[in-house]
Amino acid sequence: MEDKSEILGKGAYGEVFLKDGNAVKQFDGLRHLIQEYTALKYLSDCEYIVKSKNVDFTKLQIEMELYDCNLKTWIKQNKSKDDYDKSVDIIIHDILCGLVELHDRGLCHGDLKPGNILIRNKPLKAVLGDCGFVSISKYTKTHLTTRNYRDPVYERTPAHDMFSFGICLYELITNRRVFMRNSYEEYKRVIKKYVTDKFYYKIISSLLDENKDKRLTSRETLNKLFKETPNKWIIPNLTKHKSRLSEHETESIRDVVKVISHQNKINRSSQGYIAILNYLNKYEVDKELYTIYTLITLMILSSIFGKTGFNVQKCIDLCCTNDKIFYGTIDELLSNMDYVSTLLLK
Repeated sequence: MEDKSEILGKGAYGEVFLKDGNAVKQFDGLRHLIQEYTALKYLSDCEYIVKSKNVDFTKLQIEMELYDCNLKTWIKQNKSKDDYDKSVDIIIHDILCGLVELHDRGLCHGDLKPGNILIRNKPLKAVLGDCGFVSISKYTKTHLTTRNYRDPVYERTPAHDMFSFGICLYELITNRRVFMRNSYEEYKRVIKKYVTDKFYYKIISSLLDENKDKRLTSRETLNKLFKETPNKWIIPNLTKHKSRLSEHETESIRDVVKVISHQNKINRSSQGYIAILNYLNKYEVDKELYTIYTLITLMILSSIFGKTGFNVQKCIDLCCTNDKIFYGTIDELLSNMDYVSTLLLK
């Protein structure tokens, strides 16, 4: 039995505990693990996003870098220190860099709050953590964003993350918590009352503006606050591999994707078809497993792009295979960056 004597945190879909100097996230279900691990794999080259180290699909666990605390705890521990303002500047900078990394890729965090921002004390650094809601903007679960940090009128756009960041920035600058979800007018009154610095007042007012088109983007905010313009993320050039599959095999895979995605309303099935076809064309896979690889791809799509009728149990039932092949195939596919990138590219 796993030793979970030191629990680091709990969330909607599981808990995080300490193991061998790393943070291990234990999930309640496979679909939530798939969504978070896929996002972390895709973002593995990002400097300001927490990194995964290992995954165990059978145990429903992701092993990640261990940080000293989250931002919520850090504020409590440091708000009275003389260097608080200087440290806050570093943290604000790092959060914005993480948002730029996400938004450049067409993704949203979906649950930005101090509890989901991880802090390393020496040297001071902040990264975005708890990436269970991270997805392409269109499919981000903004309706589930923690209430205090949720836009009163939420939409699935990066502007939602910027509203959440505006609340975080307000709390960092004023040392005051927002304990309830307010209307736009109430936010205006609160900002006017407690944000005394005119420069920050203007920034926060923009981030919490009712008109989402008037809100500063993550890049614009980073430039205004720190005069930085990071290089734009370049979309990877994914090679389309020469077909090794016969016309019959290709059509069979297309038929499985078409039928299952239609029956279960699976989003982005065309991307799933491209991803699995490229994978099977590049790697030596037993032809008898083609259907299993295709069904698992559809389950992965269902997990990361919105709840559909094609759940884990349905996939297992249709695959008619043993656990070793089932979980091994998930691990094999999601360990492949080209495959993951194809699923998540806009």
